[in-house]
Amino acid sequence: MWTQPEKERIEELEREILSLRNDLTLHQVMISGLINILLGGGSEQRESFFLALRKELNKLPNGSIAKQELEFNIQKWIDAQR
Repeated sequence: MWTQPEKERIEELEREILSLRNDLTLHQVMISGLINILLGGGSEQRESFFLALRKELNKLPNGSIAKQELEFNIQKWIDAQR
């Protein structure tokens, strides 16, 4: 069914996917920790965090579904952290 080079490429891609998933998990944990520090710190830190977050969100097209979904998910995540 698959040629040997195709099998090797599939195996390589599977390893790469696993590695990326592990990296993503690590990044999520690190970001969660940093956000908890920011949200648990003084109001100045929180304000700086939310300002940076708004700046990044403003880079997305206004009214786009992607922006709306991201805003909703960020708010949901922040609420869960409190």
